[in-house]
Amino acid sequence: MNSKFKFKSVTKQNWEQINLLSAGKENVDYIPNTSHILLDAIFNNKLKYVKAIYYKNKPIGLFYAYPKGNDAIFIARFMIDYHYQNKGLGNAVFPLIIEQIHTSIKQQIYISTKNPIALKLYKKHGFIERDDSEAKKYYKKFNEIHLIKELKN
Repeated sequence: MNSKFKFKSVTKQNWEQINLLSAGKENVDYIPNTSHILLDAIFNNKLKYVKAIYYKNKPIGLFYAYPKGNDAIFIARFMIDYHYQNKGLGNAVFPLIIEQIHTSIKQQIYISTKNPIALKLYKKHGFIERDDSEAKKYYKKFNEIHLIKELKN
């Protein structure tokens, strides 16, 4: 992994610092606040799947990715704090997230969004829009485009 970036679990020692992260007012329609993400993970017993993204030893974002079946991972959330947006950090760290997921020998990564900027980022990194009945149901329920990336071993 790029030595400037590190992924750390959310713990008693860092949760308050992580909770202060925000995608910013312009993204309020696309991603819930950090408290909501952490509470969702806690109440669904998935906190171990939330990772804080550190850049040069400072928390700059988080991602929340959990197993979907035996051979896939669903990235439920990916967020860079608004102070660090538009600096290329999201684009730089996203392939490292994919690389980390791939080390767990999963075959597919799913992600969804209604944010046009995020959609462009995901497609840039090899995700393609799904056009099957499951994706259509997902869109109808959440109004988000569902994407997939097939991993090669």
